[in-house]
Amino acid sequence: MKKTYRILLILMFLIGVCSLVEDNVIKVSADTNKVNKAKYTVMVYLDGSSLESDFELASEDLKEMLKIGSSEEVNIVMETGGAKKWHTPAINPETNQRWIIQKDSLQLIEDVGFKNMGESSTLSDFMVWGMEKYPAEKYAVILWGHGSGSVYGYGHDERFGLDPLTLPELEKTFKDTYEKTRKKLEIVAFDACLVTNLETLSYINKYANYIVGSEDMVPGHGLNYIYTFEKLLNKPNMNGAELGRIIADGFYKQAIENEEDDDIAMSVIDLSKVKPITKAFDDIARLLKVDVLNDDKFQSILTARRNVEEYGKMDGPEDSEMVDLGDLAKQMYSQYPFYSRRIMSAVDQAVVYNVKSPWKKATGICLFFPLGDRERFDEKLNLYKNNNFSKDYYDFLEIFIANLKNNQFMNVSNESLNTNIVKKF
Repeated sequence: MKKTYRILLILMFLIGVCSLVEDNVIKVSADTNKVNKAKYTVMVYLDGSSLESDFELASEDLKEMLKIGSSEEVNIVMETGGAKKWHTPAINPETNQRWIIQKDSLQLIEDVGFKNMGESSTLSDFMVWGMEKYPAEKYAVILWGHGSGSVYGYGHDERFGLDPLTLPELEKTFKDTYEKTRKKLEIVAFDACLVTNLETLSYINKYANYIVGSEDMVPGHGLNYIYTFEKLLNKPNMNGAELGRIIADGFYKQAIENEEDDDIAMSVIDLSKVKPITKAFDDIARLLKVDVLNDDKFQSILTARRNVEEYGKMDGPEDSEMVDLGDLAKQMYSQYPFYSRRIMSAVDQAVVYNVKSPWKKATGICLFFPLGDRERFDEKLNLYKNNNFSKDYYDFLEIFIANLKNNQFMNVSNESLNTNIVKKF
């Protein structure tokens, strides 16, 4: 569910990339290519998936990257995989390949075999390799691919049954990388949908300083790599907060240029300030799991859920059922003023920058809170349980969902439960 599928963008596409990349592939070794310690090494994990095989979106973004490329102070390296078909001729779908991206030149470093991009070891091995072969003062990773919220995670390798990286697998990825390198990432950037959720933040906050990504769906153009890499090469000393702001600004700028800025929300989050959010949320979750058993209080909770801003609304199993955390706290303020204030304050402290469509309430961080997709309540809840995010919140969701399924305490119609479902194209 990364990037809403903007097929019209692709019709204008890739004559340039095919000839550019096909004619300018150079096989080099990492040792001969390595230079002095750089300011930044940017590691792009290009999980092509159906976004590439069906819509050529990875190749389109690669074209942007090639317009800037690496410099002496900024290394841009990449691993490709995850797609059954690539529209960049140099990339082989039968193996995972590692590259260094130069201006107008895609340089192949090595083939690493046919590996599942949905395995934590594949991503961890790539990051360890990038840090060891291309040492730098700061490290950034860009995770490109489908994003499916807190339940289904990130990335769908279509060569391996659409296998994603679940949130526990993401945690293992970053933990293993840190234990092998003792190096903390400056920033994790997601070019994917529905990723700045509290569940993901709680997993990776120990292993990176900042994260930048979308609360909602991401249009087909994704991140603006020309804008981002040009700014980084011109100022390679910037920290993660500044780089995150540039990534968000470039994304918003490109959305406006493509007239796709009507439904976007991207935020930069200081991961050192996530723990106060999870603590405040756990405290209110302990109240919710008790109050949900009371008729009147259940109705108040249900009303708050129905009124909160939600993201990734789609027909069927693709419906992510994510809601804005700050807005949820606001909706619950009359019932839980003390705890709501704590959540809103903690979110405000952690979100250092936020771009969004003018009408959105987005505060920068979202959360899984199911309501409309009753056919898949059990499936989603079972998968969500594996996250081990918050036992009190999971206990609350179990009771809340049971009430919805059994129509207990219900003073609302089925129609009102199935809130407006809008399919994104």
